[in-house]
Amino acid sequence: MKKLSILILVAALVVSAWAVGHVARGHGTLEGGGNFDFLVAVPANPSHPNGFRYMDAHVGAEIVSHHIVRIDFDRHSVRFMGRGMYNGHPAVILVNAFDGGAVRVDALRVAVRDLAGNVVFTAEGRVTEGGIVIRHIR
Repeated sequence: MKKLSILILVAALVVSAWAVGHVARGHGTLEGGGNFDFLVAVPANPSHPNGFRYMDAHVGAEIVSHHIVRIDFDRHSVRFMGRGMYNGHPAVILVNAFDGGAVRVDALRVAVRDLAGNVVFTAEGRVTEGGIVIRHIR
């Protein structure tokens, strides 16, 4: 009986650990034509890994990151950094996303640095299709 009680307590602690955190999800079109899709969460959810993708055929940009190494949440925004690829080359991707809610416009900023630290791509603007949603789970 004691082992069962301990097992139930451990299971409750694990469930409660997943119930507290922050989640940001965005997908759509950035003003100017780039398409984006991302999901970042703290704590990370193994069944839905953190990641970011941006494509803009007008300027020939393809950015992919499935290795997010830093995430900072504020009330209506999230900043995250990841290692990934920019047009097939290793890069560091920096993203700022703003959730405007029902009143203001969502916005996104993307900056890409090569491994030497040089900025090789930037894009920013309003989200014209789709949206960004940031949730804080208590």
